[in-house]
Order: sequence, then structure tokens, then C-alpha cells
Amino acid sequence: MADGEPAPHFDIAAQVRHATLPTRAAKGSCEWYGDFLSHRLDRRRPLWETVLVDGLADGRWALATKTHHCLVDGMGSVDAGRVLLDAAPSPPPIRRAANGASRSRRTIPTRSRACTPSS
Repeated sequence: MADGEPAPHFDIAAQVRHATLPTRAAKGSCEWYGDFLSHRLDRRRPLWETVLVDGLADGRWALATKTHHCLVDGMGSVDAGRVLLDAAPSPPPIRRAANGASRSRRTIPTRSRACTPSS
């Protein structure tokens, strides 16, 4: 709520959860993520979810998020992730794009691995 008071009926445990993959195979993580994304958000709750996923290869973990488009578009979700995962002690300077939208000067390299459907 805007005034800093807790929102009535808000349950953080319903929005932020933990999951451990049963296998350390990349295939298992792709299947888990596909299942996670295939379920609709509960419209009686805030329209976002975050899951801390562990059990990945080499002791790695991931944050899986799902946000309804009415809250933020795809690039907005990426920007939110950058803010949440930024390890810098202070925020980067903000500059305005030609269209007036704010953009961070910091860029984060990404590495993508495609999940392929199982046979």
C-alpha cells in the first residue's frame, strides 16, 4: 500500500516460494520451468510469483519469476530483475531515452541456454 501499511490478506509465502529439483539434469530444470509457466496466476492474489529453485547442476540455483502483463511488460520484467539482482552498493545513473523512458547505463551480459522439448 502507498502509505507503508501492510496490505490486508497479503501472504508473502504464496508469492515467494522454494522448490528443489528432484534431479540435477538440465532436462529436469526445463521441465520444471515449463510446468511453472503453464499454470495461470491466481487472480485472487497479486499477479506475480517468484520461486527460488535449487538442485541445479554444480550447486547452482535460479530465481523463476512470473508476472502478469498488466503489471509490467517483458522489458519491464528484465529491468525489475536487474534492480533486484544488482550487487552494486548504489544504483547506476539513470538517463532518459529519446522517447522519455528511463534507461540504466549499466548493462548486464546474458547467456541463454535453450530448453528443447523431450522426445
